[in-house]
Amino acid sequence: MFEWQDYKVVQKYEYKPKVIWDIGANLGLAGLYFYCLYPEAMIVGFEPSDKEYNLACKNYKNIPRHKIFNIALGKENTSANFLSDTKRAGGQCLEMHRPNADYFWERKQVSVRRAESLIEAQECDIPDMLKIDVEGGEYDVMSEKL
Repeated sequence: MFEWQDYKVVQKYEYKPKVIWDIGANLGLAGLYFYCLYPEAMIVGFEPSDKEYNLACKNYKNIPRHKIFNIALGKENTSANFLSDTKRAGGQCLEMHRPNADYFWERKQVSVRRAESLIEAQECDIPDMLKIDVEGGEYDVMSEKL
């Protein structure tokens, strides 16, 4: 991401977002990258996997203006099984987006929140920019406020 400048295309338009949501933050590297591009922006991360969330917290602590949530975003406020592939790195998603997952997938119950509920509760500001990497759940993440 840093070497290939994956998200630098946005800078061509001299766009200066005030709030960036990193949905599917994983280790928090995209959040660090966005901070390098937009040091004045509030970076808000969402990562339901405890292991990755803990690593993202360590990376996000280097970002002066940030929030990070140990939740998934979805179409309703609920809980869901979060799947992690025990046979390879990566490959994490909510079970509803991989209904045929076999026994190799580790399951853990996670909190799922609607983006609107976070905005309405004033837990987050409306984002100016989104990065979404949620392995098939992108449609469920999108809402009227995003």
